[in-house]
Amino acid sequence: MPIAIGFRVDPKKVTYAVVSGPAADGKFTIVRAGEVRVPYALYAPRQLRFIRTTLLDIIEETGSTRAGLRTIESLAKRKDPFRLNLEGVVQELLASSDVEHFIAGPIATIASRLGEDRPVVKEYIDGRRPELVKAAWDDLDELQREAVLVALCAGLSNPNHGITGVAR
Repeated sequence: MPIAIGFRVDPKKVTYAVVSGPAADGKFTIVRAGEVRVPYALYAPRQLRFIRTTLLDIIEETGSTRAGLRTIESLAKRKDPFRLNLEGVVQELLASSDVEHFIAGPIATIASRLGEDRPVVKEYIDGRRPELVKAAWDDLDELQREAVLVALCAGLSNPNHGITGVAR
């Protein structure tokens, strides 16, 4: 599997995880996980530019060739406009970067790509299911787990399979 990066956007930060694998035991390795906080000292357009530039640097540093974005649920009761802006910036970044292939979607998309039901994926996110990666799964928060899962989906997906997003 190529190196893949997954993103989970929140109104205050963008959480990411970089994975590689699978190893001989079938598990994946988390290469790097972290977050980029929105700098509140800047106005909204400059905040978005900062996030875009920083995420591009992370993609280039890690050599990620595939990416995934966990998007907001379509039926979410509260859709934060700034979160939607951040998701749009991340999608534009993925479409215009050197990432060869990307996917984007809500939890249902993640579940489908993992071949699991939505409730099972929620159990992975909540930490109630065994991890799919070589890592201290309990040390990751829910946003990091979502980023890991969407990175796995991006890494395992078939670039020639008419998927959600294809870069260049």
